[in-house]
Amino acid sequence: MARVILGELEQKIMHVMWESKGSLKPSEVLERIGEGYAYTTIMTSLVRLSGKGLLKREKVGKAYKYSCAKSKESFLKKNLSKVFSTLFDDYGDLVISQFVDTLADDPESIRKLKKAIDEK
Repeated sequence: MARVILGELEQKIMHVMWESKGSLKPSEVLERIGEGYAYTTIMTSLVRLSGKGLLKREKVGKAYKYSCAKSKESFLKKNLSKVFSTLFDDYGDLVISQFVDTLADDPESIRKLKKAIDEK
């Protein structure tokens, strides 16, 4: 099955980055996550996210600052498309029926789904 390319900490970091209005230093990311991670762990994850093309890395003085290279929407569209395609290829009708069952108790989501289908 296709795998979304972000681990748990990377997801937390990207959430912080997508919510920020500009570039951040590793210490600022660490402060905003606030869960007791080591500074070096955050730095390593930022470098990896930069290598994956999700963040831009800019040297400012002796330090680096990071900013988003991709919007949350473009990242999710690309990755969810891969996940959904793999699920549909492997499990077909079961995926569709389970998806609809999951939405069954949420009339607003059903309305949005119907609208999306009608637009296609």
